[in-house]
Amino acid sequence: MPPLHTTSAASGSRFQSPMPDQEDHFGPRYVPVWQPCLATLAAVASVGFAVLLYSKL
Repeated sequence: MPPLHTTSAASGSRFQSPMPDQEDHFGPRYVPVWQPCLATLAAVASVGFAVLLYSKL
């Protein structure tokens, strides 16, 4: 959700291209920063849990 103090001209210029520039203040619009970090953490945790569970058998 864009901030409330953004003018219509600034918001219109931000939505011209489907993907934003890398120098955007809010980061990439479609892929937040926490999403690949959380996916990597979940993958490492699931693999570690599978190895730990397999070693206990």
